[in-house]
Amino acid sequence: MPSITSFSLYFDKVNDSGTFSEGDTISGKVSLELIKWTQILSLYVKAKGDADTAFKAEVSDGDTGTYETTVTGHERLFKVKEYFISTKVKLSPGSYSFPFNLRIPSKCMPSCFHCANGSIVYTLEAKLCRRILSDRTVHQTFEFRSKCAPNCVQMCRQMVSMTEREIWSDESGTVQMEVRLQKNFFSPGEIVPITTKVIKFPNRIMTLEFVLSCLERYCAVGSYIRITRQIMSIDRVQSEEELTNCQILMPQTLPSVHNCKIISVEYKLEGQLRFHRNISKLLGKALPVMVVHTDTPSGAHSKPTESKGAGTAEALLDRATGLLYTDV
Repeated sequence: MPSITSFSLYFDKVNDSGTFSEGDTISGKVSLELIKWTQILSLYVKAKGDADTAFKAEVSDGDTGTYETTVTGHERLFKVKEYFISTKVKLSPGSYSFPFNLRIPSKCMPSCFHCANGSIVYTLEAKLCRRILSDRTVHQTFEFRSKCAPNCVQMCRQMVSMTEREIWSDESGTVQMEVRLQKNFFSPGEIVPITTKVIKFPNRIMTLEFVLSCLERYCAVGSYIRITRQIMSIDRVQSEEELTNCQILMPQTLPSVHNCKIISVEYKLEGQLRFHRNISKLLGKALPVMVVHTDTPSGAHSKPTESKGAGTAEALLDRATGLLYTDV
C-alpha cells in the first residue's frame, strides 16, 4: 500500500494572462498527503528554463565518409531551487503544505518558443526523494514572456533605408528609393506603418514590393542549420514620383529570439522596386525587425488603453524622439 496519496504543485498568477518575465517572483505551494509514517530524504521545488534543439545533419565517421543522423543541443537558461526538507526526516500521516517563493533572475532570457527544430521551455518542478522507494516528481510549465530587448535605444530609433540605381534600357536614368520605419519591433496582428518615397525618371511604371523574411539558426554540438523563409510579400503599383504611407499587417509567426546561444530567429523587412518591361529589381537595404509576442490582443495596438510601463520598449520609444538611424 503506497504511503503517499497525493503530491501536487500549485503556483499563483502575477497578471491576468498568467505570464512571467525577468525579475518576477513565482509564489505557490507544494501539497503532500501521507497515510502512514514515511521517511523522506529531501523535498524541494525549483524553477528552470531550458533551450533544446534537434535536427538532421551530416556527420563524419572517419574513413568511411559521412552519414545522416539527428544531432541535439541543450542550453540551461537559469535554475533556482528552494528546499523544504534537506536532511533525512520521518513524517507522520497527515496533510502538509509547503509554500514557496522563487524569483526569476533579472538577466535577459528569451521568451517561450516552440518549432520543429527547437524549443525554449520554462518549468516548475517539485521532487520528493525517499530512501528505498522511488522518488516522486511533479512539474508544470509556465509561460515566460521576455521584457528584455537587444539594444533598446536602437530599437526605438527611426529606421531608414535609401538605395539608388541607374537603369539602362530603351530609356535611361536614375531611380532612388527610401523606406522608413518609425520603430522596428512589432507584435503579430499589429499594423506596421511604412513610409516610402520613390524618385525616378519619367515614363517608367514600377511595382513597389515589401518582403518580410525570417532567418532561423539552430545549433548543436559541432553542427548547425540555417533556414531562410519568406514570411510575406505585398505588391503595390507605383507609376509616378510620390511619397506613400503604406500599412501592412504583421502575420502570425515565430517570435524573434536573440538572447539564446543555440536558437536564433531574426526578421528583415525589405522594399523592392520591380520595373515593368525590365526584369531587374532595385533592392533596398533590409531593415531589421523584431517580432515580439505580447499579452495585448490583436488589433488593440492602435488604441492603447493601458499606461506604458517605465521599462517597456514602447516607453523607451516615447523617450527616444528625435533620434535617427540612417542605413545608407
